Amino acid sequence: MAKACAIPNGSGSAEIQCIPPNYLPGQMLCAFALENALKGLMIANDPSLAGDTKLNQLIMNHDLAKLAKEGNFAVGGDEPRILKALTDLANGLAVTPQRPV
Repeated sequence: MAKACAIPNGSGSAEIQCIPPNYLPGQMLCAFALENALKGLMIANDPSLAGDTKLNQLIMNHDLAKLAKEGNFAVGGDEPRILKALTDLANGLAVTPQRPV
C-alpha cells in the first residue's frame, strides 16, 4: 500500500510499506525500479535531460545515491547505505544472497 503527500511548495513524498525482499532477484528488481523512478522523476522535473534519441550524461549512470543527489531528492537515515548496497548489487558487486540488504 502506498501513501503520497503533496507539499505546498510542489514537492511530494511517497512511502511504500512492504517487507523488503531478502532474496537476490527481488533486491535486483528493487534496485532497477528505484533507478527508473529516480531517472523518470529527474526527467519530469527537467525534460531537457531526455533528447529525442539519447539521455543527458547526468543520468547515464546506475549509482542510486548519485542520482538522488543530482535530482535533489531528500535521502536520510539508513537510505544512503541501502542505496549503496542496491547499487552494488545491481552492478554485480559485493552483495551476496547471504548478506541481505
